[in-house]
Amino acid sequence: MGEVTPHWRFAEMTPAQIAENPVQGEFFTSAADMPERLVREAIQNSMDAALDG
Repeated sequence: MGEVTPHWRFAEMTPAQIAENPVQGEFFTSAADMPERLVREAIQNSMDAALDG
């Protein structure tokens, strides 16, 4: 048998939906609180990694 190649299928967006990734803007917008946000993100990533394995 041949190799099956996976592909993504997405639902069509409606005009009421917002097409943006809010995560990037939420954590890295202001240089004033960058250290706190960076530490918070590192802690969250460590906790998530601990849950995975």
